[in-house]
Amino acid sequence: TSVTNTIVAMMQAGDRNEFRRAFAGATVHDFFNWLSVLILLPLEAATGVLYKLTLLLIESFNIQTGENAPDLL
Repeated sequence: TSVTNTIVAMMQAGDRNEFRRAFAGATVHDFFNWLSVLILLPLEAATGVLYKLTLLLIESFNIQTGENAPDLL
């Protein structure tokens, strides 16, 4: 996704002001991605909090398994 937003910003190169705004937005998006990884990856590796949160969320749906399970898709 970091490459995609930069390519989209480059498509705005025809107009200097639009390009500046688009490239600034792409840069903010890149920093958000990096900060998310730098914060969430070590947190998950150390504590498993994302796994535990996901497990709680999935269990709250009360999804049945086996022959009586509903077709979800």
